[in-house]
Amino acid sequence: MAKLTMPNQHPGVTDTKRRLLHRSFVAAMAIVTLSALLAVAERPTAHADPRPNIVVIEIDDMRADELQYLPKTMALLPGAHFTNSVVSASLCCPSRATFLTGQYAINHKVTDNSMGAHLNTSHTIAAQLHASGYTTSMIGKYLNGYGCAKQTPQGWDNWQALCSNIYGMYKYSIMDNGFQTYYGTNPEDYQTDVLASRASTTIENAATSGNPFFMWVTPTAPHGGTGKRVAPKYATTFSKWKLPPKASFNEANVTDKPAWLQQLKPITVSQRSSITKAEAVRLGMLQSVDDLVEETVNTLRDNNLLGNTNIIFTSDNGFMHGEHRIKSGKEVAYAESVDVPLIISGPGIQSESISAMAVNADLAPTIAGLAGVALSWAVDGRSLLPALGALDPWPQRAVLHSIIGDFTTDGGGIGKHPSGIGVTSEKFAYFEYSTGERELYDHTTDPLELSNQAGQPNYFAIENSMQEALALLKVCAGTSCQIDVTNIAPNAVASVQCDAYFTCQFDSSMSSDADGVLASWAWDFGDGYSSSEVSPIHTFETGGIQTVTFSVEDELGASASRSLIILSSANSAPIAVGAFDCVDLTCTFTSDASTDADGYLSSFRWTFGDGKSANLASASHAYTTAGTYNVALTVADNRRATDKWIGSITVTLPNAAPAATMTATCADLLCSFDGTLSTDSDGTIGSWSWDFGDGIISSGDLAEHLYDQPGVYAASLIVYDNLGAPSLIPALLEITVQYPPIPTS
Repeated sequence: MAKLTMPNQHPGVTDTKRRLLHRSFVAAMAIVTLSALLAVAERPTAHADPRPNIVVIEIDDMRADELQYLPKTMALLPGAHFTNSVVSASLCCPSRATFLTGQYAINHKVTDNSMGAHLNTSHTIAAQLHASGYTTSMIGKYLNGYGCAKQTPQGWDNWQALCSNIYGMYKYSIMDNGFQTYYGTNPEDYQTDVLASRASTTIENAATSGNPFFMWVTPTAPHGGTGKRVAPKYATTFSKWKLPPKASFNEANVTDKPAWLQQLKPITVSQRSSITKAEAVRLGMLQSVDDLVEETVNTLRDNNLLGNTNIIFTSDNGFMHGEHRIKSGKEVAYAESVDVPLIISGPGIQSESISAMAVNADLAPTIAGLAGVALSWAVDGRSLLPALGALDPWPQRAVLHSIIGDFTTDGGGIGKHPSGIGVTSEKFAYFEYSTGERELYDHTTDPLELSNQAGQPNYFAIENSMQEALALLKVCAGTSCQIDVTNIAPNAVASVQCDAYFTCQFDSSMSSDADGVLASWAWDFGDGYSSSEVSPIHTFETGGIQTVTFSVEDELGASASRSLIILSSANSAPIAVGAFDCVDLTCTFTSDASTDADGYLSSFRWTFGDGKSANLASASHAYTTAGTYNVALTVADNRRATDKWIGSITVTLPNAAPAATMTATCADLLCSFDGTLSTDSDGTIGSWSWDFGDGIISSGDLAEHLYDQPGVYAASLIVYDNLGAPSLIPALLEITVQYPPIPTS
């Protein structure tokens, strides 16, 4: 491959001459880059390689919670969003070496920003992909200390690494495959925009090749530096931005923290203002990163490559903004320094939020999996591909976090941070310092890491588990680093209080799960009854020894159980006694005479023999049809013992009144009355009541009456049926009687 060289820039070269030189160098760079791509394309292939292209955009010092300020990135990369993504070393050079190798710093030996030369360049994802036929491109920041070396590291076909003043947004240089290109102070020289343009050119050149490509784009935004930091078009975008409220910011009580942090003084109002301004600058710089993502996606789409390209978006580490009184910086074990964004998008990857733990050591094996290649060295991470769209839960993992070497935290030399090493899982973060101090945080209940649980009795089991994992990770290599956290079984706690009738209140509210949450509760009362409530109430029916078993299960299926022994006395069954009173078709039922000698009646059930029932001590029921019915009363006492009473009732339709009919014949003062023609439609005539109209009454179906005086009398008859109901209308008859005629001689 041809190499172009350029002497170091002379102080006397004017900006105008520099721009002219820059244009010629860019043209030369394009020729060199195209030559490199064509050289790779000339590798013998029977047909175009169908493997996916892979683009990794790795940001510098971007926190996980800053992703929300990149709307284009979130919209254009709708793939798998890992919400629990961390780095194993929160420092630029060790973190990038971990990305390239899939190894922790203890194994790749790049443990500090000054140790980039320790990287085995033959054991990088770029070298492996290059060997398998991928065209590999590096655009942006490489490892700290690389400088302006003209030699391209092993495995890279297209080398466009930031060379001098790498954190400057202006007045920096890029090493173009051995040719150093300088940039000035014009708006178009803004570093992130230049890298975006270079990435687009690389994509366009790769589109004509039959080879898949791997491109690592690494702008230094939003890393701190000197000079103008924000592109002119975003200079005022965040001018009025304010730090959101956060309990860990300027943490009030740090007595549970290690000694080095306790020495940090509370953040002043002036310092808070400085932190706010610094973050506003970072967010402004990230807007250009958002544009870089947009331009990359659009270029892939314009060249018909987007449908076969996987894009990974992440950061090399996080950054502190006043949390726990740490005004700025990284390389601490706290979440803001360790947590990074991670999005994996592309063909076949569904849009989802994944809470499974991911670490930057996973990216090399993940990329290898996407490319269908096997890494030729032992990797400490694991491919994340099985976690994408996974139906089964991703294993609870323990990943290593290390800080090698003492350093002084921000704050005027106060707070010398000791070296240390720790372990992070989905729920907990544990760290041991060289001073012997320890920190343990429960991210389920304390995501802001305000309460150090190291040494606390309630967390002994967790701390022991994390220490065991750390002991393994300290000396691990390869698959021995892939440690799954053993789920700690929950603690089952059960209690009971019973009254004199053996109605018992059970309680399991004190049960707990040290490393998760309780998901289900199960009670077996030993008498055929059960419950899934936290605090059920149960009454035992029979006497004797009752063994109650309680079990609780956590969200991962681990369980624990406890047994309770209850001695209950024998129970005497209640006595059911029913009574009723019926009028026509309506009856009233009572259970007042029912008793329970050693408890109390707790339930009543009447069945009325016509398919109807009532769960009342006393009930009223109206039948629709006359007849005889078998009625039952079942009573249960407080211990569910029962007794039944059975009775028979007859109900009738309402009684119809009889109709009175009378006739009479008279001779002189003597009259004969006849009531036999009276009728009763639903029974018989039971009695007759005669009123002869002269104050004399009589009974019987036939009656005779001798009037004392002649005259006209109003006689009447009322009849009563066999049920005693009277006729509604009396029979009336006007009677005329007279003296017998005087005999004639």
